[in-house]
Amino acid sequence: MDEYVPGENPVPIGLYQVTQDGDGSRKVIFDAPAKEEGEPKTVPEAPEPPEEETPADASEKADKKVKSESCTCNTDRVDREIKRLKEKQKELELKVSRCKDNPDERAKLEHQLARVESELRVKDTDFYRRQHAQFTYS
Repeated sequence: MDEYVPGENPVPIGLYQVTQDGDGSRKVIFDAPAKEEGEPKTVPEAPEPPEEETPADASEKADKKVKSESCTCNTDRVDREIKRLKEKQKELELKVSRCKDNPDERAKLEHQLARVESELRVKDTDFYRRQHAQFTYS
């Protein structure tokens, strides 16, 4: 039969634990290993409060301000390509509907139409537009 045998507390290895305090709210506890005096600190100290700015410091910062950049996204080329594909799709649909006599030519046109439709499915998406957009910075 298995039975629990209490042992020594495990040596802390530097893990974080989420526990509950007396009020029932959660808190994070860092299980820090014991340090010797020569070892550097692994847990950073709280940052020091910033020094108050003097009017001279504020004017120096104003002089060093970086110019703001603007970025423009242009999707005109992609939109023209999609428009061209849609026009080609309409044209092929008309040719297929008119071509009732010749089954070989009709099959060829339907194959072209299927290719154009699959290309449109890929290119007429927001993902494709974003990926192929032209960005200009000024």
